[in-house]
Amino acid sequence: MLAPLRRHPVRAAVISGVVAVIAIAAVGLGNTKKHLAATNSRVIASGSGEPVAPGVLRCQGGEYVPTDARRLRFFTSPWSGSRGQPLEVTLTSSRGVRFADIHVPGGYPKGALYMNLPPIRQSEFMAQLCVRNLGRIGMGLAGNYTSNQPESPGAYNTPGEPTGNVLRADYFLAGTQSWFAMAPTIARRLPLYLPSWMGSWTMWVLLALALASAAFAVTLVARQAAQA
Repeated sequence: MLAPLRRHPVRAAVISGVVAVIAIAAVGLGNTKKHLAATNSRVIASGSGEPVAPGVLRCQGGEYVPTDARRLRFFTSPWSGSRGQPLEVTLTSSRGVRFADIHVPGGYPKGALYMNLPPIRQSEFMAQLCVRNLGRIGMGLAGNYTSNQPESPGAYNTPGEPTGNVLRADYFLAGTQSWFAMAPTIARRLPLYLPSWMGSWTMWVLLALALASAAFAVTLVARQAAQA
């Protein structure tokens, strides 16, 4: 079987290149990690913390919470010390129905704070998120509209965006998943951000085009190398 490939080095290089591309993609797509179900963040790394003083209730609207969201994440930092204060976190639908009521005990370390969500019966597109500080020390929660990386996309507010921050809220799927496992979910949600005439088939077409482009690029490079 190897003899024909030795007589055709270009063909051998193309096959080897395509196999290498597929292998690299398979390794990358097979890795498991926590995946976002939704987020209100518009920056890569949130910057200034938004204050939630002791006893203060802070609310914000416009939250998108899908049915597969299982955990909520804040980035927290107490005004003094290194331990977080007890928090009360609620989510209320646009119809005024509270569908999540979370009580966070104090003593958690500053940084990422993950909270379990109850089962979400239906996706909420304009939910209200409220946080009450039940402790004696003020808390800073990472903001949505500012970044501590000025060179990153979305580092500054664009015209039409709110000039003030809201609390950054990230909603995660349960456990960890590979990109292979996430593919049907991504395909299903992609039309939400595309023109109405596109559907879930769009991702699969784009993926096929990407693989075809990679194979064409490998073929072109191999032929140019053989002619050099």
